[in-house]
Amino acid sequence: HKKNKDKHLKLIVSDMLVIKSVQDLCKEYSIYLELVKNKQKKTEFNIKNYIPHRIQGILFGLKYIIDRYKLIKSKIKDDFFESKILIVSYFTHINDSNLKNKRINFNQWGEIPYLFGEKISWIHHYVPNKSSILDSINLLNKINKSQKKQNHNFLDSIINLKIMSQIFYIFIKHILKYPDIAEIRKDFKINHFKANFWHLLKNDFYKSIFGITAFENIIYIKSFDAYLSKFKKLKVGLFLMENQGWEKALINAWKKYNHKKLVGYQYALIRFWD
Repeated sequence: HKKNKDKHLKLIVSDMLVIKSVQDLCKEYSIYLELVKNKQKKTEFNIKNYIPHRIQGILFGLKYIIDRYKLIKSKIKDDFFESKILIVSYFTHINDSNLKNKRINFNQWGEIPYLFGEKISWIHHYVPNKSSILDSINLLNKINKSQKKQNHNFLDSIINLKIMSQIFYIFIKHILKYPDIAEIRKDFKINHFKANFWHLLKNDFYKSIFGITAFENIIYIKSFDAYLSKFKKLKVGLFLMENQGWEKALINAWKKYNHKKLVGYQYALIRFWD
C-alpha cells in the first residue's frame, strides 16, 4: 500500500509469527512496515510441525502407554487407601542416603512429612530424568520397604485398561465435537487495542484444546478421580503448588469426593512476573 512517511516501522526479526502479528497491527493503524531480513541459521525440518494437533494427541496417548507401561502395570496395595493424609509430589530431588535409618528426604518437602506422626500416602508424578522408569520403580519399592508410616505410588499406577479406554474415548469425542475453529481468532484481539495475538498463541491454543496438552490433562483428570474415589475420607491433602494443569484436576476430584482440607504448598520464592 501507499507509504506513509509519518507512520513508518522498521522491523528486524526472523520469527514469522511475530512478523504476521506486526503486519496485522500495522495494517489496522495504516503504518508502513519495512521488513529487514535477519540472518539466521536454517531451522531443522520437524515433521511434527506438519501433523494436525488432533493426530498428535492420539499419537501422544499411544506413546504414553508404551513408555510408561511398567508404571501402569505396577500394583497398588490396598492399605494405601487407608491413610487419612495424602501428599502429591514429583518423584525427583530425592536424597536416599539416610534410607538405612528408615528416613527419606524429598528435598522439596524437608521435614514436613514427619511432623504428622501418622500414616501418609504419597502420589508421585514420574519425571523423566537420567534414571530409567525401572530404576525409579525399584527406588520407590525400596522406600516403601523402609517406611512404616509412608506409602508411595506413582500417579500412573492407578491407570488400567478401563481408565485408558475412557481417556481415549473422551479425547476422541472431544476433538470430533468441535469443527475447525479458525473463527476464534477474533477473540484474541484485546479490547480497545487493535493488536491480535492469534498468530503468537494459536499453536498453544490448539495444543490445549485438541492436542497433546488436552490429552495429558484428561489423563490427570481420570487418574486423580480414580485415586480419590478410593479413599474413604482424607482429612488433609498437600500438593506442590506451581499452577500446573494437574493441580486443577486434583482440586476438582478432591471436592467431588468431599475430602477435607487441601493445601497448596509453595516450596520456593515466586518470581515477580509469576
